[in-house]
Amino acid sequence: ALLNNISGYSNTAMGTSALFNNISGNNLVAVGDSAMYNQNGGDGLNTAIGSKALFSNTTGSNNTALGYQAAYSNATGSWLTALGTHSLQNNTTGNGNTVAGYSAFKNNITGSYNIAIGFSAGESATGDYNTIIGNTAGINNTGSWVTIIGTEAGKNNTANGNVFVGSSAGMANTTGYFNSFIGDNAGVSNTTGWGNTATGSFALESNTYGSGNTAMGTGALKLSNGGSNSAYGYLSLSNNTSGSGNTALGHQSLYQNTVGYNNTGIGNNALGTNTTGNNNTAIGYFADVSSGNITNATAIGYGTVVNASNKIRLGNTSVTVIEGQVPFTTPSDGRFKTNIT
Repeated sequence: ALLNNISGYSNTAMGTSALFNNISGNNLVAVGDSAMYNQNGGDGLNTAIGSKALFSNTTGSNNTALGYQAAYSNATGSWLTALGTHSLQNNTTGNGNTVAGYSAFKNNITGSYNIAIGFSAGESATGDYNTIIGNTAGINNTGSWVTIIGTEAGKNNTANGNVFVGSSAGMANTTGYFNSFIGDNAGVSNTTGWGNTATGSFALESNTYGSGNTAMGTGALKLSNGGSNSAYGYLSLSNNTSGSGNTALGHQSLYQNTVGYNNTGIGNNALGTNTTGNNNTAIGYFADVSSGNITNATAIGYGTVVNASNKIRLGNTSVTVIEGQVPFTTPSDGRFKTNIT
């Protein structure tokens, strides 16, 4: 330990070849076989505990490495914290990384200002300004400004600006960017779709390329590959496959829609029967169409069912009066009419 030290001071070395090449470096702590082996010069303020921890460090400073080969290849990177065997093992020039867990950010070389916590979290990740938490979360991530939390979440991500929170959330995402998937298996199949928001278990589960969707609720837009859909509520638009431009608000609203587009269902089970119809509007609990292929129809009111395309129906079969200031059925006084011939 400290075999070649000449002018360095305030150093502590324990273990075979610890601080072996240090000549003038100061304020160093190396504990373990070959810990901080190549450190040489400067006011290092480094701490290496574990066999070959910070082994290659030369001028990097303010680093803490704890574990076998933790930050092993680091040469000039500074402000690193590596806790766990093989953590930050191949980091060479990356700065400001904080990782904890076996092989966390192991293969990062130049990526900086990342946080990774968990077994193999971000193991082969290379981006900057990422937060990755969970076993094998973001394991192959190369994107930057990404937040990944959950086992296997975002494991293959290559794009920037994504947020994946939940077990397997965004697991297959590759080039899709600016997505937010929150919930177990939310957006799990997304690969290239961008600008999607999914909150809830299995929300947008099968989407691969659809973009601009918002799904909030368990199973919302579960099977969808369409674009520009908004689904709010348990299983809303859950059977949609390629329909686009739909809005569903309420428990199982637009539940059976598959390829229909530009439909609006507001209320629990609203437009629940629609499958291929387009440009329909239903407002109210169980407001619906009578068959799945009706188009340009409107149903307003509890249990209202419209039975033909290009038709508007107000109220269900129990409604007896429709009125404004007076009922629509009230006759007007003929004395105030003009006879036109």
